[in-house]
Amino acid sequence: MNRRYLVIALGTLVAAVFVFIVMSDRGVAPPPEIPLPESMAAIGDSITQAVAVNEEALGGAAEHSWATGSDAGDEITSHYERLVAARPQITGHVFNNSIPGAKMADALAQVEVTVTQDPDYVVFLMGGNDVCTADAASMTSPVDFESQFKEAVDRLTGGLPDSAIYVASIPDLHHLWEVESGNLVASTIWANVGVCQAVLSDNEDDREQAQERNAEFNEILERVCGVYPQCRFDAYAVYHYKFSSDEVGPLDHFHPSEEGQASLAEVTWENGYWPEI
Repeated sequence: MNRRYLVIALGTLVAAVFVFIVMSDRGVAPPPEIPLPESMAAIGDSITQAVAVNEEALGGAAEHSWATGSDAGDEITSHYERLVAARPQITGHVFNNSIPGAKMADALAQVEVTVTQDPDYVVFLMGGNDVCTADAASMTSPVDFESQFKEAVDRLTGGLPDSAIYVASIPDLHHLWEVESGNLVASTIWANVGVCQAVLSDNEDDREQAQERNAEFNEILERVCGVYPQCRFDAYAVYHYKFSSDEVGPLDHFHPSEEGQASLAEVTWENGYWPEI
Protein backbone atom coordinates (compact mmCIF):
# COMPACT_ATOMS: atom_id res chain seq x y z
CA MET A 1 0.00 0.00 0.00
CA ASN A 2 1.19 3.50 -0.80
CA ARG A 3 2.74 5.05 2.34
CA ARG A 4 0.56 8.17 2.02
CA TYR A 5 -2.66 6.14 1.87
CA LEU A 6 -1.48 3.96 4.75
CA VAL A 7 -1.02 7.05 6.93
CA ILE A 8 -4.49 8.35 5.98
CA ALA A 9 -6.09 4.97 6.70
CA LEU A 10 -4.40 4.70 10.07
CA GLY A 11 -5.45 8.26 10.92
CA THR A 12 -9.07 7.48 10.07
CA LEU A 13 -8.98 4.34 12.20
CA VAL A 14 -7.53 6.20 15.18
CA ALA A 15 -10.19 8.91 14.87
CA ALA A 16 -12.96 6.33 14.76
CA VAL A 17 -11.59 4.54 17.83
CA PHE A 18 -11.30 7.88 19.63
CA VAL A 19 -14.95 8.74 18.91
CA PHE A 20 -16.07 5.31 20.12
CA ILE A 21 -14.06 5.63 23.34
CA VAL A 22 -15.41 9.12 24.04
CA MET A 23 -19.00 7.98 23.49
CA SER A 24 -18.43 4.93 25.68
CA ASP A 25 -16.97 7.07 28.46
CA ARG A 26 -20.08 9.19 28.34
CA GLY A 27 -22.26 6.11 28.59
CA VAL A 28 -23.63 6.59 25.07
CA ALA A 29 -23.43 3.75 22.58
CA PRO A 30 -23.31 4.63 18.89
CA PRO A 31 -26.92 4.11 17.69
CA PRO A 32 -27.52 1.36 15.14
CA GLU A 33 -28.96 2.15 11.72
CA ILE A 34 -32.70 1.53 11.98
CA PRO A 35 -34.60 1.93 8.71
CA LEU A 36 -37.77 4.01 8.69
CA PRO A 37 -40.76 1.68 9.10
CA GLU A 38 -43.58 1.06 6.65
CA SER A 39 -46.02 0.05 9.40
CA MET A 40 -46.44 0.69 13.12
CA ALA A 41 -48.53 -0.29 16.14
CA ALA A 42 -49.14 1.07 19.62
CA ILE A 43 -49.55 -0.85 22.87
CA GLY A 44 -50.83 0.95 25.94
CA ASP A 45 -53.73 2.32 27.95
CA SER A 46 -56.03 5.36 27.98
CA ILE A 47 -53.18 7.81 27.37
CA THR A 48 -52.41 6.20 24.01
CA GLN A 49 -56.15 6.12 23.21
CA ALA A 50 -56.24 9.89 23.96
CA VAL A 51 -59.05 9.52 26.48
CA ALA A 52 -60.38 12.89 27.76
CA VAL A 53 -58.04 14.79 25.44
CA ASN A 54 -60.82 17.37 25.01
CA GLU A 55 -64.43 17.93 26.05
CA GLU A 56 -65.78 15.46 23.46
CA ALA A 57 -63.34 12.63 24.05
CA LEU A 58 -64.31 10.98 27.33
CA GLY A 59 -64.32 7.59 25.63
CA GLY A 60 -61.12 8.23 23.70
CA ALA A 61 -60.08 9.88 20.45
CA ALA A 62 -57.23 7.89 18.92
CA GLU A 63 -56.94 10.42 16.08
CA HIS A 64 -55.36 12.71 18.69
CA SER A 65 -52.98 10.11 20.12
CA TRP A 66 -49.31 10.98 20.63
CA ALA A 67 -48.47 7.66 18.98
CA THR A 68 -50.87 7.02 16.10
CA GLY A 69 -52.81 10.27 15.79
CA SER A 70 -53.82 11.27 12.27
CA ASP A 71 -55.80 14.51 12.62
CA ALA A 72 -53.90 17.09 10.61
CA GLY A 73 -56.02 19.83 12.16
CA ASP A 74 -54.88 19.37 15.76
CA GLU A 75 -51.65 20.57 17.35
CA ILE A 76 -50.31 17.05 17.82
CA THR A 77 -47.64 15.74 15.48
CA SER A 78 -47.77 12.05 16.34
CA HIS A 79 -45.10 9.46 15.65
CA TYR A 80 -47.29 8.19 12.81
CA GLU A 81 -47.64 11.64 11.23
CA ARG A 82 -43.89 12.23 11.42
CA LEU A 83 -43.25 8.90 9.75
CA VAL A 84 -45.83 9.57 7.01
CA ALA A 85 -43.99 12.80 6.20
CA ALA A 86 -40.64 11.01 6.00
CA ARG A 87 -41.80 7.71 4.49
CA PRO A 88 -45.22 7.89 2.80
CA GLN A 89 -45.32 4.11 2.38
CA ILE A 90 -46.48 3.84 6.00
CA THR A 91 -49.74 5.67 5.22
CA GLY A 92 -52.71 3.61 6.37
CA HIS A 93 -50.52 0.93 7.91
CA VAL A 94 -51.03 1.90 11.55
CA PHE A 95 -52.69 0.09 14.46
CA ASN A 96 -53.64 1.40 17.88
CA ASN A 97 -54.10 -1.64 20.12
CA SER A 98 -54.16 0.27 23.40
CA ILE A 99 -57.10 -0.23 25.77
CA PRO A 100 -58.24 2.27 28.43
CA GLY A 101 -57.68 0.93 31.93
CA ALA A 102 -55.06 -1.60 30.84
CA LYS A 103 -52.46 -2.69 33.34
CA MET A 104 -49.19 -4.48 32.66
CA ALA A 105 -51.03 -7.77 33.19
CA ASP A 106 -52.98 -6.90 30.03
CA ALA A 107 -49.92 -6.19 27.90
CA LEU A 108 -49.49 -9.73 26.61
CA ALA A 109 -52.99 -9.77 25.09
CA GLN A 110 -52.21 -6.54 23.21
CA VAL A 111 -48.88 -8.00 22.13
CA GLU A 112 -50.60 -11.07 20.67
CA VAL A 113 -52.79 -8.83 18.53
CA THR A 114 -49.79 -6.73 17.53
CA VAL A 115 -47.76 -9.74 16.40
CA THR A 116 -50.52 -10.72 13.97
CA GLN A 117 -50.33 -7.25 12.40
CA ASP A 118 -46.58 -7.61 11.73
CA PRO A 119 -45.60 -3.93 12.20
CA ASP A 120 -42.05 -2.69 11.63
CA TYR A 121 -42.28 -0.32 14.61
CA VAL A 122 -44.03 -0.74 17.97
CA VAL A 123 -44.47 1.91 20.66
CA PHE A 124 -45.24 0.79 24.21
CA LEU A 125 -46.53 3.02 27.02
CA MET A 126 -48.08 1.19 29.95
CA GLY A 127 -47.81 1.02 33.73
CA GLY A 128 -49.68 4.09 34.91
CA ASN A 129 -52.69 2.00 35.93
CA ASP A 130 -50.44 -0.26 37.98
CA VAL A 131 -49.69 2.79 40.14
CA CYS A 132 -53.09 4.50 39.80
CA THR A 133 -55.15 2.23 42.02
CA ALA A 134 -57.63 2.82 44.83
CA ASP A 135 -54.84 2.99 47.41
CA ALA A 136 -51.17 2.12 47.82
CA ALA A 137 -51.97 -1.38 49.10
CA SER A 138 -53.60 -2.33 45.79
CA MET A 139 -50.75 -1.24 43.50
CA THR A 140 -49.14 -3.95 41.37
CA SER A 141 -46.12 -5.47 43.07
CA PRO A 142 -42.71 -4.86 41.45
CA VAL A 143 -42.19 -8.63 41.10
CA ASP A 144 -45.44 -9.09 39.20
CA PHE A 145 -44.87 -5.96 37.12
CA GLU A 146 -41.43 -7.16 36.01
CA SER A 147 -42.66 -10.66 35.23
CA GLN A 148 -45.59 -9.34 33.18
CA PHE A 149 -43.47 -6.86 31.25
CA LYS A 150 -40.77 -9.41 30.52
CA GLU A 151 -43.36 -11.91 29.26
CA ALA A 152 -44.80 -9.24 26.95
CA VAL A 153 -41.42 -8.19 25.55
CA ASP A 154 -40.32 -11.82 25.15
CA ARG A 155 -43.36 -12.48 22.99
CA LEU A 156 -43.04 -9.19 21.12
CA THR A 157 -39.38 -9.68 20.21
CA GLY A 158 -39.91 -13.36 19.46
CA GLY A 159 -42.91 -12.69 17.26
CA LEU A 160 -41.43 -9.62 15.56
CA PRO A 161 -37.69 -10.30 15.45
CA ASP A 162 -36.99 -7.58 12.88
CA SER A 163 -39.16 -4.82 14.37
CA ALA A 164 -38.01 -1.76 16.33
CA ILE A 165 -39.63 -1.54 19.77
CA TYR A 166 -39.80 1.71 21.71
CA VAL A 167 -40.74 1.74 25.40
CA ALA A 168 -41.77 5.06 26.94
CA SER A 169 -41.39 5.62 30.66
CA ILE A 170 -44.42 6.09 32.91
CA PRO A 171 -45.14 9.79 33.54
CA ASP A 172 -44.35 11.27 36.95
CA LEU A 173 -47.85 10.90 38.40
CA HIS A 174 -46.94 12.69 41.62
CA HIS A 175 -46.21 15.78 39.52
CA LEU A 176 -49.90 15.80 38.58
CA TRP A 177 -50.68 16.23 42.28
CA GLU A 178 -48.19 19.09 42.46
CA VAL A 179 -49.69 20.81 39.43
CA GLU A 180 -53.42 20.31 40.00
CA SER A 181 -54.08 19.65 43.70
CA GLY A 182 -54.65 23.36 44.32
CA ASN A 183 -57.41 23.37 41.69
CA LEU A 184 -60.73 22.90 43.51
CA VAL A 185 -62.43 21.51 40.40
CA ALA A 186 -59.66 18.96 39.90
CA SER A 187 -59.57 17.79 43.52
CA THR A 188 -63.37 17.51 43.60
CA ILE A 189 -63.41 15.36 40.45
CA TRP A 190 -60.59 13.18 41.74
CA ALA A 191 -62.37 12.54 45.03
CA ASN A 192 -65.87 12.03 43.66
CA VAL A 193 -64.92 9.87 40.69
CA GLY A 194 -62.11 8.06 42.50
CA VAL A 195 -59.40 9.03 40.01
CA CYS A 196 -56.00 7.46 40.78
CA GLN A 197 -56.47 7.71 44.54
CA ALA A 198 -53.13 6.11 45.41
CA VAL A 199 -51.54 9.22 43.91
CA LEU A 200 -54.22 11.91 44.08
CA SER A 201 -55.92 11.44 47.45
CA ASP A 202 -55.18 13.43 50.61
CA ASN A 203 -53.37 10.41 52.07
CA GLU A 204 -49.76 11.52 52.11
CA ASP A 205 -48.40 8.06 52.97
CA ASP A 206 -50.15 6.58 49.94
CA ARG A 207 -48.80 9.33 47.71
CA GLU A 208 -45.24 8.73 48.90
CA GLN A 209 -45.53 4.98 48.33
CA ALA A 210 -47.02 5.56 44.88
CA GLN A 211 -44.20 7.92 43.97
CA GLU A 212 -41.65 5.29 44.95
CA ARG A 213 -43.50 2.58 43.01
CA ASN A 214 -43.74 4.86 39.95
CA ALA A 215 -39.94 5.25 39.96
CA GLU A 216 -39.37 1.55 40.60
CA PHE A 217 -41.57 0.54 37.67
CA ASN A 218 -39.60 2.80 35.36
CA GLU A 219 -36.35 1.23 36.52
CA ILE A 220 -37.85 -2.16 35.63
CA LEU A 221 -38.86 -0.93 32.17
CA GLU A 222 -35.32 0.33 31.56
CA ARG A 223 -33.63 -2.83 32.84
CA VAL A 224 -35.82 -5.36 31.03
CA CYS A 225 -35.92 -3.44 27.76
CA GLY A 226 -32.13 -3.15 27.87
CA VAL A 227 -31.76 -6.92 27.62
CA TYR A 228 -33.19 -6.95 24.07
CA PRO A 229 -31.13 -5.44 21.22
CA GLN A 230 -34.28 -4.36 19.32
CA CYS A 231 -35.83 -2.59 22.34
CA ARG A 232 -35.13 1.06 23.14
CA PHE A 233 -36.15 2.79 26.38
CA ASP A 234 -36.78 6.54 26.35
CA ALA A 235 -34.09 7.23 29.00
CA TYR A 236 -36.78 8.53 31.41
CA ALA A 237 -37.73 11.34 29.02
CA VAL A 238 -41.47 11.09 29.76
CA TYR A 239 -40.93 10.55 33.47
CA HIS A 240 -38.70 13.62 33.77
CA TYR A 241 -40.94 15.87 31.69
CA LYS A 242 -42.56 18.51 33.94
CA PHE A 243 -45.92 19.13 32.32
CA SER A 244 -48.03 22.18 33.11
CA SER A 245 -51.73 22.47 33.99
CA ASP A 246 -52.43 23.42 30.35
CA GLU A 247 -51.22 19.95 29.37
CA VAL A 248 -53.83 18.24 31.57
CA GLY A 249 -57.27 17.54 30.06
CA PRO A 250 -60.32 19.58 31.12
CA LEU A 251 -62.70 16.66 31.66
CA ASP A 252 -61.00 14.69 34.43
CA HIS A 253 -57.91 16.79 35.18
CA PHE A 254 -55.90 13.60 34.81
CA HIS A 255 -55.37 12.60 31.18
CA PRO A 256 -53.27 14.71 28.79
CA SER A 257 -55.01 17.49 26.90
CA GLU A 258 -54.27 18.07 23.21
CA GLU A 259 -51.34 20.20 24.34
CA GLY A 260 -50.23 17.38 26.62
CA GLN A 261 -50.49 14.81 23.82
CA ALA A 262 -48.44 17.14 21.60
CA SER A 263 -45.72 17.40 24.25
CA LEU A 264 -45.76 13.63 24.79
CA ALA A 265 -45.30 13.09 21.05
CA GLU A 266 -42.42 15.56 20.95
CA VAL A 267 -40.61 14.27 24.03
CA THR A 268 -40.83 10.63 23.01
CA TRP A 269 -39.83 11.33 19.42
CA GLU A 270 -36.77 13.33 20.44
CA ASN A 271 -35.56 10.36 22.51
CA GLY A 272 -36.51 7.68 20.02
CA TYR A 273 -35.07 6.08 16.89
CA TRP A 274 -35.24 8.91 14.38
CA PRO A 275 -35.02 12.26 16.22
CA GLU A 276 -33.36 13.91 13.22
CA ILE A 277 -36.53 13.81 11.10
